[in-house]
Order: sequence, then structure tokens, then C-alpha cells
Amino acid sequence: MNKINHIIISILYLPFLVLVFSSCSSRNNIPILNSDSTLIYTPKNTSDVSVNIKLFRKRGSKSGKLIDEGTVFTIKGNRNVRAMVDIEKPNSNIERELMFHIDWIDSHGKSVYRKQVNVLPDDSLSFLTSSISISPDKRLPGKYIIRIYLFRELIAEKKFELIEKTF
Repeated sequence: MNKINHIIISILYLPFLVLVFSSCSSRNNIPILNSDSTLIYTPKNTSDVSVNIKLFRKRGSKSGKLIDEGTVFTIKGNRNVRAMVDIEKPNSNIERELMFHIDWIDSHGKSVYRKQVNVLPDDSLSFLTSSISISPDKRLPGKYIIRIYLFRELIAEKKFELIEKTF
């Protein structure tokens, strides 16, 4: 009877163990550090969506160029730090809506702003934009992170720093 119990327990726990030790993620667990300091969790399937994050202060009204692009920003009045997320869709035949979450995280690891953006399959959108708008009295020097999720799975993140204005 003891051997039968062990066999039954083993059969019941086998699916659980397979789920625990197999990767359910569609992304590689080890991120790649891009040349512009973006951590990208590359898709296991090369036809899946990928993104790249650019941080900047503002965008030129006529040229559309990013102004003050970087990862270190001084705390200045009401000026925001903005993000442009380039979406790379190698397979243009995506048949479902893409759900992106943009999460701005402060130097204490607390989320200070979240945004959800849904991209329809027939949408020609190739980038998302978001800005962090923290009141000037709450802007503290420190290291911050912006994270991008696709269907609640982390696909990219970028660290940046806010520093005191130097004279």
C-alpha cells in the first residue's frame, strides 16, 4: 500500500513540477544591455515584438528630433523626463491587440506613474510616448527606472538619474 501511495502522489505532483521547472515566459531570462543602456529581454521567438527605450526632455516641434536625450537629468522647475518606446514588430501579421504597460519607478522602488497603451493589430503605430510628471516639491535626486511590459511580462527597462541643478 505504501508504494501505491508514493506512485499516486508522484503522478499528481508531476504536472506541478513540470510547470515550476519549465519556463512559461516568452522572453529570455537574461537581458541584453543595448548600446544606449536599455536592458532588453529578447523574445525567444524572433517574430515576437521587441522595444527600445529613449529618454529625453522634449521633442523638437518642427524637426521631431529628441532634445536633451540621455540617462542623467537635472531637476529643473516643471520640466519632465519623457520616454519614447520604439516598437519593433518584425511580424506585421499580428492578429491580436497588444497591451503595453509603462511603469515609472522612483529611487525607493515605488511605482510613481503607470500607463497602459493598447495597440490594435492594424495600427501602424511604431512608438509609444510617456512622461513622468512629479510635482517639483516631490522631485528628489536619485536613481529611477522605467519598465515596459507586454501583456504583463517585462520586456525592457532603462535606468536614469535625477540630480540637483549645478551652477
